[in-house]
Amino acid sequence: ALAGILARRPRLIYIARWPAFYSDWNLARIFRNYMAEKIPCALADCTVVLTPSSRYQYQVRRWVDEKRIRMIPNAIIPEAMPSPGAMTDLKNRFGFSSDRCEVIFAGRLSDQKRVEWLLQIWAIVLRRGSSARLWIVGGGREEGACKDLAKRLCLGTSCVFLGSQPNSMAFIAAGDIVVIPKGIVHRHGA
Repeated sequence: ALAGILARRPRLIYIARWPAFYSDWNLARIFRNYMAEKIPCALADCTVVLTPSSRYQYQVRRWVDEKRIRMIPNAIIPEAMPSPGAMTDLKNRFGFSSDRCEVIFAGRLSDQKRVEWLLQIWAIVLRRGSSARLWIVGGGREEGACKDLAKRLCLGTSCVFLGSQPNSMAFIAAGDIVVIPKGIVHRHGA
């Protein structure tokens, strides 16, 4: 946050992925964690948290004003787990099969999610003789490009795009495997 201020960035967003307060074990850590969290929150125009408990902690500690905090929830929400009957209905409605491995990706179709990498890997999986099926649950800027890539890779019915769904947790629960492509690339050297 301080580097952003010095670089004269017009707006700063602090994304609190792993809040420091989870390691408040002694006075030294409490002070360190306060400095590590309070300063970025104070300098940023907006603080983004991932869970309701983190939002609560930032508010109760008065690190960020209510108007400047936003929550982007994780996709895995245990409270949204469908009942066994609802799960059976979902599987029947979308044609899930117990004879094959049903693989789920649930998320935004954006360049950070690297769904194009998943599709390229899926083509390799199919070439090796797998009868598994990939379900892409979600929409976004890259949806058209991902569908075009799936056609170019000849994935056919082994890759199903479902678009945005009201409860992605139901699809995550219905799948045999959930896949999350890693969207960070570390480059060493040039």
